[in-house]
Amino acid sequence: MPDSPQSIPPDLDHAPVTEALRRVLYDAVVQLAFPEHPDPDENAPTFSPDDGGLAVFNVWGRWFAIWRDIDALDDEHLPDSKVWQLVTLKADPSSPEGIVLHEV
Repeated sequence: MPDSPQSIPPDLDHAPVTEALRRVLYDAVVQLAFPEHPDPDENAPTFSPDDGGLAVFNVWGRWFAIWRDIDALDDEHLPDSKVWQLVTLKADPSSPEGIVLHEV
C-alpha cells in the first residue's frame, strides 16, 4: 500500500490506465473492504480477497472492484445481486487509502 494518497491521481477519470495504478487501487480496496482488524460494529467479510475473487478493473473510463461475498453464500436463496459486491472507486485525498468505494 502506498504511504500517501498522493500516489493515486486526483482524478481517476482521466489518469492513464496502467497495471501499476490498478495494483495501487487493488491494495487500497483491500484496506477498505477487507480490513485486518475490522471494527466490531462493521460488517467486515470473514474471507480473504483471494477467496472472494477480488478484481479491480477499468471499463468505460471508470474504475470498479468486484468480489463474491462468500459470507452471503450461506443463504442459498439470495439472488446474485446480493452475492456479488460491485463498487466504483473514486479518488478522495482526505481518505488514508486515497479512495472511497461507492456501491453500484
